[in-house]
Amino acid sequence: MALINIGPLAVRVQPFNVHRYEEDGNTAFARKAIVGAANDLEHTGENENIWRLAGKIFPQRIGGLSELEAFEALRVSGVPQLVTRGDGAVRGWYAITSINKTSERLAEDGVGRIIEFTATLERTKAPNAEGYFAAMMGVLA
Repeated sequence: MALINIGPLAVRVQPFNVHRYEEDGNTAFARKAIVGAANDLEHTGENENIWRLAGKIFPQRIGGLSELEAFEALRVSGVPQLVTRGDGAVRGWYAITSINKTSERLAEDGVGRIIEFTATLERTKAPNAEGYFAAMMGVLA
C-alpha cells in the first residue's frame, strides 16, 4: 500500500519515503469596496493549492535512489500528475515544480548514504489524455 501516489510513482514506507507533507489551499475573491459597509467579496474560484513533501532515503541500506530519479524525471517532463493519498482520496492534478536534494555522508561512488529531499507540487488542470500518455511512455521508457 502506498502512502501517496504521484502519477505512476508510489511513495511507500520504504525504500522511497515521504515522512511529512504540508498542504496549502487558497480561494480567490474579487474585493469590491462598498461605501459605508464592509467590502463585498465575490468568489472567483480556486487559487493556488500547493503540496510540500519532505522525505529521506538511504540508497545503500534500503534503496530509493531509482524512485527519486523517477520522481525527478516526472518533474522534468512538465506533465501534471494525478495525486492520491494512500486512503484513496484523490487530491487532483499537480505539476511538480521543484525537487531539492541534500546528500550527506557521501560514499565512494559519490552517492550520499543519506539523501533528504523536499518537493513542491502545485495544483493545475488535468492534461489532455493523448499528451499525458505519450509523455508518460517517454518518462517510463
